[in-house]
Amino acid sequence: MDAAGGTISAGEAPGGWQVVVSAASAAALGAWKVFVTCSATSDVVADAVGTASMVTAFTVSCPSGQRAVGGGFIGDESSLVARSGPIGAAPDQFGTSPDGTVPTRWRIDLAQPAVGGAVVLCSASADATLRGAALSTPGNGTTAGVATAT
Repeated sequence: MDAAGGTISAGEAPGGWQVVVSAASAAALGAWKVFVTCSATSDVVADAVGTASMVTAFTVSCPSGQRAVGGGFIGDESSLVARSGPIGAAPDQFGTSPDGTVPTRWRIDLAQPAVGGAVVLCSASADATLRGAALSTPGNGTTAGVATAT
């Protein structure tokens, strides 16, 4: 979101983050905690905003020489995000970029077709690289998994 709490546009610095969580029933929703990274000074701007209707995937790119340091999906409460994360410049499948890859794009995969857009937050001065860690869950619908990448 922008500094005024509205939808961010290309060229704007991010002013916050909004997350909507939904589930089939209140009992299945559980407790969630949302985090946002903040900085008093930064050159991060939303350099690319892609929009489309009734699609299941978005990939948005940073301008040449900039690195993706964040991103997300802008849609309504009915949108179900399956995966969201940084990827490198190579046409890799989501989540297969090797450690050390320079993130230059943001990929969003939706669980069902939706109307909305994807945003990538880009920085010319960041030295961000990708790191990955395996994550598995028991699959019983009640236990979360934990992974750490350093």
